[in-house]
Amino acid sequence: MKKSASKGKRVMDYPKYTPGSKLGAEVRKKANSLSDSERGNLFERGMQIIYGAAGKAKAACSRH
Repeated sequence: MKKSASKGKRVMDYPKYTPGSKLGAEVRKKANSLSDSERGNLFERGMQIIYGAAGKAKAACSRH
């Protein structure tokens, strides 16, 4: 039986803010200020990116 390698000490001291957490807060703030029509347009664009053509996005989308 082989002895597994030591994993070492884990880092438990994380920074309060990181570039990712700051960016996430900014994106959430902008997303919360969208109107219903802007939110719908962005949702449709996202579905088109995921599914390709607009017809497929509308067929797969249960909101419209």
